Amino acid sequence: MGGRTPTPEVDVVGPDMPERPSPLHWIAAAIGLVGAALLTYQWAGARPLWLDEEMIALNLRERTLAGLADPLWLAQSAPFGWLALQRLVLRSVGSGELALRLVPLLFGVGTLVTAVWVGRQWMGPVGAAVLVWLCSFGEWLWFHSLELKPYSADAFWALLLPALAARVLEPDAGDGTTSTRRLAAWWTVAAIGLWFGNGALLVTPGCVAILLGVSWRRHGPGAAVRVAWRGWVWLVSFGTHYALSLRHAVGSDYLQGYWAFAWPPVSGGLTGTLGWLASQLQPLADKPGGTGLWVVFWLAAVGGMGIIGGNARPLGLGLATVPISAFVFAACRMVPLYERLSLWIVPALYGGVALFAEAAVQITRRARARRVGTRVALGVMSGLVVISLCVDVYRRGSPFLFERPRSSNHRLDDRAGVRWLMAQRKPGDVLLTTRLGLPALWWYGTVSIAGPGAGRRHQDDGVPIVEALHVPRGPGCRPDPLGDALRPYDRVLVYLGFRFDDVPKYFDDLLLDRLGEIGTLTAYRKFAEASLAAVIDLRLRPTARPKAPTRPDARQADVMAKREGCVAVRAAERW
Repeated sequence: MGGRTPTPEVDVVGPDMPERPSPLHWIAAAIGLVGAALLTYQWAGARPLWLDEEMIALNLRERTLAGLADPLWLAQSAPFGWLALQRLVLRSVGSGELALRLVPLLFGVGTLVTAVWVGRQWMGPVGAAVLVWLCSFGEWLWFHSLELKPYSADAFWALLLPALAARVLEPDAGDGTTSTRRLAAWWTVAAIGLWFGNGALLVTPGCVAILLGVSWRRHGPGAAVRVAWRGWVWLVSFGTHYALSLRHAVGSDYLQGYWAFAWPPVSGGLTGTLGWLASQLQPLADKPGGTGLWVVFWLAAVGGMGIIGGNARPLGLGLATVPISAFVFAACRMVPLYERLSLWIVPALYGGVALFAEAAVQITRRARARRVGTRVALGVMSGLVVISLCVDVYRRGSPFLFERPRSSNHRLDDRAGVRWLMAQRKPGDVLLTTRLGLPALWWYGTVSIAGPGAGRRHQDDGVPIVEALHVPRGPGCRPDPLGDALRPYDRVLVYLGFRFDDVPKYFDDLLLDRLGEIGTLTAYRKFAEASLAAVIDLRLRPTARPKAPTRPDARQADVMAKREGCVAVRAAERW
């Protein structure tokens, strides 16, 4: 900032940093406005929910506020404050897609606002524009800002808290000591943030380490003690949140097992762990980083955090703690290092790239003034690296941001498919789907999963819900498991929604053909690319006919495909 006293940690590129804010910072603000407008436009499209969102939504709909502090159904987990805020929106605004995704949208826009502020506070116009550009078009940042999950909140807090920590480290205009008021505010914001995003919790230890280390170096151990002492408010907040909610996720055997692949192997030792962490650089750059240029992405991000000096040095230190924390937590097998669970590190990495761009501008400006050709070339090459990253991030992210389908989600339209099927419902029917299709039936079919029923039947008319299972050939394939189970019913109402992880690819044809052997297909609809709904009347026995697929849109290749095993059913049950 103009008039701000440089810190003692001035680096090579620090003294020539321009006075800020510059009139050209409006460019970064304009990019942020475009990004926020695009997010809002996509949010307004109200895409149908998909499996992960439906499972969170069911917990919000079926539980009281106090009940959200208990272990969530369907193996879900989220910070209690985020859940409470979502519950408040659901109760006051409604349960439509727009209402349910409002909180994630606001956190996504909040990340853009924070990026604009960070750029204006510590960077010149180029660095600020780069940071906001990456945050606006980074594919997975905006993707999770439009999903009913807490990941956009994680990203928001994981950018805001390191930036606020850097603000704390800026000397006061008067005596140059760390601002007591800013420090108290930082601890308070960190204590509040951990209730709304795990990103706030995960970045706090690294930020505290920087605050303690810099305070000790500048003003001695007494200053570090004062920094630590003011953390009592955070400890109280963390302890309360852990006892109320977080302990359920930490102690969940299911979640620990589910994410075990995202930790380094236990038997690898130190060398194996370091090798495993290094192997994650490429997939993390791709998703959630949003770029295929993984080598230059990491070099630019780490380089920007390390070489920038002057007023931006505290910001570089604060941002550097974020990816370091992620790798340390993963090495200790505490936090999975995988795709959406690592989204919280992305804004900090984008900040490192922006600082790298800022350093390139400074190096080029200084080299031109001194007429040092090699340094000019170095600055230009660094700038080209940043431009290539910005172009790649935009190229990968913009098609989905501009062309994202509004009537489907993950190739499915559970909303239209389930509602159509529920409109066909009559006494004597049975609803049938796969295990991962159940949340769609429960949510869009307004089936309660609370209480003794736990999703086994529709509470309005008692129509039962059963789950279709694929049984490999062997003792489990009794002579007629499907026919025996469905004998008491008049019709089977089938919905095939999300089923890509729990049944073979040929399961649709296997199920419908088997149903076609014991009844007659009377209604059939497809929704989006992969949602399928059908009505099989078991009272209309099939007539003798050549073997043909029950599914009207099946190809001859589907008829000839090898389909091993059989189909069984069991009562639907909430897990």
